[in-house]
Amino acid sequence: MCRCDSATVQKWKKRARNFAMACFFLVGGIEYSVIFPTMWDYMQSFGGKAWLYGLCLSAFSISNFFTGPLYGLVFDRTHKTLFIVLFANLFEIGGNFMYFAAKSKYMILGSRFIVGMGAGAGAAIFGELARTSTNKE
Repeated sequence: MCRCDSATVQKWKKRARNFAMACFFLVGGIEYSVIFPTMWDYMQSFGGKAWLYGLCLSAFSISNFFTGPLYGLVFDRTHKTLFIVLFANLFEIGGNFMYFAAKSKYMILGSRFIVGMGAGAGAAIFGELARTSTNKE
């Protein structure tokens, strides 16, 4: 059994939390690098037009715009980042599965909207960083 003092435990918790947050944003960046270059061909396979492609790209940002403040509000009241991120990941996983299993161009639109709802958890992550870091850091 490790006998660590409280400061050491807090330091490792902070490092683990920061690593998890970095992974969240890394996976988000990977998603952009996979979805953006391939969505146009995917939409065309369902007969999608350019305007619908633009709407699918913006659906992610629109839902992120609305859910980000909600996740931030929940974080401000509860300070439970882990719960918020896990809850948001359900939207991201479900939306990406919908994207993968799409049967129509409108299902692609809906899936991108749902994934954006999950990406709104970035607001809670930034709230956690602001709450736990000092001005010096």
